[in-house]
Amino acid sequence: MKKVGYVGVVGLPNAGKSTLVNELIGEKVSIISSKAQTTRQKVLGILTQDKTQMIFIDAPGFIRAKEGLNQFLQKEWEGVLKEADVLLGVLNLDAKSESLLDEVLTTLSNFKKEKFIFINKMDLLKAERLFLIEQKLRDHNLEYLFGSATKMRTELKEQLFDELKSRLPDSEQFFYEPELYTNQSLREMCEELIRESAFVRVGQEVPYQLAVKIRSFKEETGLTQIHADLIVTHSRYKKIFVGSGGEKIKKIGKRIVY
Repeated sequence: MKKVGYVGVVGLPNAGKSTLVNELIGEKVSIISSKAQTTRQKVLGILTQDKTQMIFIDAPGFIRAKEGLNQFLQKEWEGVLKEADVLLGVLNLDAKSESLLDEVLTTLSNFKKEKFIFINKMDLLKAERLFLIEQKLRDHNLEYLFGSATKMRTELKEQLFDELKSRLPDSEQFFYEPELYTNQSLREMCEELIRESAFVRVGQEVPYQLAVKIRSFKEETGLTQIHADLIVTHSRYKKIFVGSGGEKIKKIGKRIVY
């Protein structure tokens, strides 16, 4: 018998969910940026070891909204809460307020599912915040580990893997082929990598509503040519991405990192 299931990774925007998923899987399946709500929709990352397969659903940051893009993002993380077999809550020590962390904890506690908590960004050394979070976790009867997703030690990864594994349901077979680490197509991954490059190159000027659409994707011997459109909500943003003499748009294309 195998241990197989979906692990929903949930937390506030910029909690470090995508970084944590990438670290656990050992591959880049979700883009990373300091800008809130970089993860636009659910991303599946797959980790298969021996008789265990965890399918991580990296959800957009926890948010409540009634309209627009934020409402779409809200529905995305609500869907993760419902679909997952196990919930992995990521609580970041640099959250803007304790009340936001409380809301995440309350939401997780209300779901009658297996769950575990990872307290992230321990490198910030916020001892008082850590003490308060630990007390609230005990109040909610939630088990946890703490560390830094950007500096994950091997033993911490193994501990977290074991905690999640013990909470997965039994299965007679894997859901995905063992060699797969994501269900995203190559085009989808390229669109996200271009969006990540735009966030890094342009910085805080970038509206997070930015979207990328691949127009052509040609694979040739030793070279892959990709043509893509950057789509923004207002014409005034065009010059931010193009830059003087097309300088910014060239840098965006050159900086794509996988």
